[in-house]
Amino acid sequence: MPKSGSDAAWVNVKAAPTGCGVASGCFRQGESSAEFSGSCINAGVMMHEFGHTLCLSHEQERPDRDNYIGFAGGCSPEYMWDWRDPRMQDLFYDYVSMMHYGNGGCYVGKMDGVVEYGSGTTGISVLDAEKINAYYDCRG
Repeated sequence: MPKSGSDAAWVNVKAAPTGCGVASGCFRQGESSAEFSGSCINAGVMMHEFGHTLCLSHEQERPDRDNYIGFAGGCSPEYMWDWRDPRMQDLFYDYVSMMHYGNGGCYVGKMDGVVEYGSGTTGISVLDAEKINAYYDCRG
């Protein structure tokens, strides 16, 4: 849907000249952007980048992630972001979040039965929706 003059916040979707998918994240007013190119014009990458525009960060970068995942040999832990927003702190770790990178052989789940990471093209997870509702104080 095109932006109208009364919109306080919007996402400008563009074709990227190079790269894959990138988004300017967490703007609650004005323009943010999401850019895609080549084989990255697919549901999984696009949902992930739109998640950034909604202020979601990578699940595997949570400060409590070491309670849930380890890293296989040769893989180094990713940066951990500072998750201070009180609306988000008590929410469960989401192995199949659209914001969790796929495994690629790097992650080792610390809960029994975890064999899948990231949502791929299966859609937004229940816990993704819960995080968005918590962040924006929605009662949905």
